[in-house]
Amino acid sequence: MKIKGFTLILVYTLILLGCKEDNFLESEEIMISLTESVGIGANNGESWIYAVELPYFDISSYPNIRSVVMTVNNIRTRDASGNDVTGKGSFELYDITNDKPIANSIIESDDTEENSYKASANFINDMPGERIKLGIRISSNGDYILDCSHIYLILSR
Repeated sequence: MKIKGFTLILVYTLILLGCKEDNFLESEEIMISLTESVGIGANNGESWIYAVELPYFDISSYPNIRSVVMTVNNIRTRDASGNDVTGKGSFELYDITNDKPIANSIIESDDTEENSYKASANFINDMPGERIKLGIRISSNGDYILDCSHIYLILSR
């Protein structure tokens, strides 16, 4: 019985130590999906803002975050028939609450490869310190369709 009790105390202690904020691994990441699985896009020189599915976002709800980046997967530019074409466009995190883009979050691309992946710069210092509604501003810069399959916000400790 004494060994069983000691083992339980040891297990609980290890669990409690592992849950302390200071004990998180440096590479721990929180990945937040900003788009549904069907993806989003813009047509023929348009620019529009897509409201993400989160009810709100507040960076202060995530303690000890050192990095915030946005990633865009499977970026494509194509013509009306669906053929890949070379074109430019951008995806940018947008603060709908204050009606302005979040600085340094822009991802520009002329990539037409399937399974492409692009990431923004770290914009942790540009995140508003308040509860906001997030969006994605998508801009197609020419006579083509710009789209992607997924957009994520990645928070790293």
